Amino acid sequence: MGKSVKPLFVSLFLVAAALSPLLADSAQDTLEQFLGAMAAMDFSQEYSFLSSEDHRAMSEQEYIETVHQFDLGIERSKELSLTLYDFLTKEKLEYKIRSASGEGNKQIFDVELDFVNHLEVLFGIGFDLPELDDPSIPKAETEAMVTQWLEKNYPDGSPPREKAPSPFTLVNEEGQWRVYMNLHKEAARKKAAELREKADKAAHRRDYEQAIELLEQAKEIDPETNVQFRIDRFKGDLEKQRKVDRFVEQYLKITDSELFFGEQQGIKIVLKDDNPRNLFNVKISIDFLSAGQAVVQTLTMEFDLFSVGFEKVEQYDLEYIFPLNPEGWDGESYELKIVDVFPVD
Repeated sequence: MGKSVKPLFVSLFLVAAALSPLLADSAQDTLEQFLGAMAAMDFSQEYSFLSSEDHRAMSEQEYIETVHQFDLGIERSKELSLTLYDFLTKEKLEYKIRSASGEGNKQIFDVELDFVNHLEVLFGIGFDLPELDDPSIPKAETEAMVTQWLEKNYPDGSPPREKAPSPFTLVNEEGQWRVYMNLHKEAARKKAAELREKADKAAHRRDYEQAIELLEQAKEIDPETNVQFRIDRFKGDLEKQRKVDRFVEQYLKITDSELFFGEQQGIKIVLKDDNPRNLFNVKISIDFLSAGQAVVQTLTMEFDLFSVGFEKVEQYDLEYIFPLNPEGWDGESYELKIVDVFPVD
């Protein structure tokens, strides 16, 4: 009976260990398994070691896309060049646990990470060889360019490495040690970054009130996010836009603006009868749009709009030379905007 039970017990133990890597004897055991998963770029296994609080903050996919966004670039490099991928992954993460502190259900480890500086390689080759993104280049030619670049920049054949201190916190949850990464804070940073991006897009549409509101939300979600300078700038832009809107409403028939062609190219802006009796500078911009309404070129210019000492002007023609056919422009779609208006001393 004993001979048959023992192998079965061992087998069940091995299966349990494989399915639940968190059954480690100590916090250091768990940390070393976590670091081993990092070194193997086994993101799913790595996620399994995280605390329940971290799991509530981010799903596995969110964790991978947020924490390992640059490591995903390494995976994508495989499609670009196997030579590059092999170079980036032939040396693994190394670590040294230098000290541990804490007691009870929380321990903090001081770890020195020794890792390949993947970003240096990826940014370098992307900057020097932008043509690698051209799908029309044969794979063999791409590999040759990558090989030549690597031999030139890393003649010893080894990728650049970097050492950095990195503290890791482990918490004991119902007898199991787990790595605590405070992903709630990381999730807040990610959300704040998304709000900043939306705010910038709103500002590009000149919807400064929406942009300011989004940035205030970002600051509330992540107080450490640096958005106050954007808020101040967009408040200034909002006040400027209100001034422009008042000026346009009072003096200009902006809807009658038109792009005209001939021996010269320019813009016509029609003035209302009650045009200002003093000198103004007007700054305008023209967005040339593709058929899909994407901006392919923007021109900005300033000109004097005046009626001092003159009879009232019904129409002011600004002659401004610009390319007839910006690349990607369909020849028809454009958007003219008054960017700023200010009196001249």
